[in-house]
Amino acid sequence: MVGVDVSPSMLELARENCEKYGAVSARLLHFDELDSLEPASFDLIHSFLVFQHIPVARGELILRRLIDLIAEGGVGAIHLTYLTFCDTHSALRRGLTRLRQRVRLVHGLLNLIRHRPFSTPLMQMNSYSMNRIFDILIDAHCSNLHVELLDHGSPMLYFGKSLRPLV
Repeated sequence: MVGVDVSPSMLELARENCEKYGAVSARLLHFDELDSLEPASFDLIHSFLVFQHIPVARGELILRRLIDLIAEGGVGAIHLTYLTFCDTHSALRRGLTRLRQRVRLVHGLLNLIRHRPFSTPLMQMNSYSMNRIFDILIDAHCSNLHVELLDHGSPMLYFGKSLRPLV
């Protein structure tokens, strides 16, 4: 089993949990070390509650690199948040989000309004275009796509990998 993350602190937490629960064969890598893995050498890649916290351009790159690791006949299981046709927040909401990102006081006050501690950090949330995700899957010769809508409406994508181009 290989675990990959972009965050050194999450990798350290994973190492602690592997030690705690005796997962001695687990290999943990930073995303930048993905090239050390043999292409098409995994039967399964899985990601849940991760991509929404990664900026879209980087997330698409990571997804491409992960799919390249799937062997022919292997499967992927990827959870994403997505943009819908109607997913255009009001200009006021977009402006408030930008203000929260830039002005700590504004974010802290909104935390208090929501009954959270003032210092609760802003959670980065990113939504992906399903058209772009489907293009990535097609380009990587993935097929047999199954979409499961989870309780909170975001999809879990399950797909198979073939080395032959789709016709």
